[in-house]
Amino acid sequence: MAENRVKYTAPFVPGVMEDDLYVNVNGESYLIQRGKEVEIPEYVVEALRNSDRANEVVAARIEKLRVK
Repeated sequence: MAENRVKYTAPFVPGVMEDDLYVNVNGESYLIQRGKEVEIPEYVVEALRNSDRANEVVAARIEKLRVK
């Protein structure tokens, strides 16, 4: 079964997001260099996007608690 590969660039922010990005999906590991375009399976990009959305939800909840 051929996997659909897509281009992806992990965000690079000096002093904040510099380390390589490690992702593991169903036992398959990837180490993605930030700021460099790579081709990875589409399901890995989907997992990264899901993680980003979850982090946004957590950050919003933390901010809401901080305001009280």
